[in-house]
Amino acid sequence: DINKFKDVYKGLLVKYLGEFGGYGKIADFLKQGFSGGTVYIFGNGGSYAIAEQLNIVLKNIGGVRTSVGLCQYYSQHVTLEKSYDDIFMDVLQREKVNKDDLVVLISGSGDSDNVVKVGEYCSVNGVPCMSFSGFSGGSVFNVVSDSYVAGIHDQQICEDAMQCVWHIVGYLLKGRDVKDKFVSDLVKCFDDFDFSILDKVSSSIAGAYFSGKNVFVLAPHGGSLGFCAEHIAHNLNWDAAYKVDNAPSRNVFSTPTRCDFSGITNDRLIKGVMSLQTLQRAQKDDVLVLFYDKNSTAVERVLKFAK
Repeated sequence: DINKFKDVYKGLLVKYLGEFGGYGKIADFLKQGFSGGTVYIFGNGGSYAIAEQLNIVLKNIGGVRTSVGLCQYYSQHVTLEKSYDDIFMDVLQREKVNKDDLVVLISGSGDSDNVVKVGEYCSVNGVPCMSFSGFSGGSVFNVVSDSYVAGIHDQQICEDAMQCVWHIVGYLLKGRDVKDKFVSDLVKCFDDFDFSILDKVSSSIAGAYFSGKNVFVLAPHGGSLGFCAEHIAHNLNWDAAYKVDNAPSRNVFSTPTRCDFSGITNDRLIKGVMSLQTLQRAQKDDVLVLFYDKNSTAVERVLKFAK
């Protein structure tokens, strides 16, 4: 029953955000990054998308240098030459991380080896480091002294909780305490949203899986919504079939390559180019999941092209 799920989801998220006591401490930690060092934010998969969300929060404030440390091509090279466990350590060593820098580690399980390895290094070498993980905290909770846990035993819900915390902390960094309003607005969103729509969406996506059709998860405006779309596409491509025997093939697309984006945009600026470029491969009866927060030329272009 989707409505029962909604009530459980809302209850877990609202309870956690209301009781979480680390907003001010996290804001104070991040304030140190405005003194000239680099704030490194590391995570894998959905946690990488959350890292990018924090990256956008800090960039919107300005006055701080940030790095998410992940370039898929160079990281793939490091993985083959060394190990995937070393991709973040390689960044810190190449850029000579020091005590003026900050490191933020994000992991749903808290057990990602490449994240734990960075936590151990920072603890030994005195590099300021904090971690944010889900479930019971995992291994990273035990190696990083400044650790926070979204203690919800569900991968997607604990990831959502972490994203909410970053947004509340972002306002604190601007001098505004919006926690109570944020939580009340969240409750209103849950209450106002027709969750039966998700039944239709999931049915369409499952139908696309079993009929060999494509699924496009797009956010023409980019920004935070772009990473939300990429995160959901990752969940649909990977999490939805993780450890599922005989899972159907999934053709889920979100963001084109950086070469495509920069090259096409540079040659001829088209509003919504990233989404339009991705939709070039679309066929009749494919599924489009579109994220947008306002009407715009970019959204109109994408809808027109899809129709």
